[in-house]
Amino acid sequence: MGLLRVEAAARAAADADVACAELLPPAHGVRSPAAGHGADEEEDPPEAEEPPAGAREDPAPFLLASNFSVHCSFQDAFPQSVLESVLLGRTVLINEDSASAFPGDPEDLGLLPVPSTPEGIADGVTRLASDPRYRDTLASKGRLAVADRFSWSKSVDRFVDLYGL
Repeated sequence: MGLLRVEAAARAAADADVACAELLPPAHGVRSPAAGHGADEEEDPPEAEEPPAGAREDPAPFLLASNFSVHCSFQDAFPQSVLESVLLGRTVLINEDSASAFPGDPEDLGLLPVPSTPEGIADGVTRLASDPRYRDTLASKGRLAVADRFSWSKSVDRFVDLYGL
């Protein structure tokens, strides 16, 4: 029974043209306006400098090519990729353990928490792939909430309050 649900979710995801990190390689050399790279900018020279340690490619082109994002890691205490996805207007399917790291109601942040089982993940993928209205509602609410909660001005205010500056 569980395998049939996983197969059905995979078909639903493929039908909805969902991009998944395990299935699609990152778009190498692609830069997006969302990350501050305008279309009028010149392309990087062939012999670009080495990126700083820990740097990664701009995830925006990959995320914008998908209808939603799936994040089921147990290793990230507060995953940046989840916030990036939500800020780009994508609902994130996330395991319940990871969702608990975020303050407040996960659905208000554009997150759909699911049990950390193949069946739970399959059910979540099926729901997001088959219900665009629900997916888009979560994404819109999440984008506004994350942009407000994690803005530079709010971060500065919390820093000032914390250190009494």
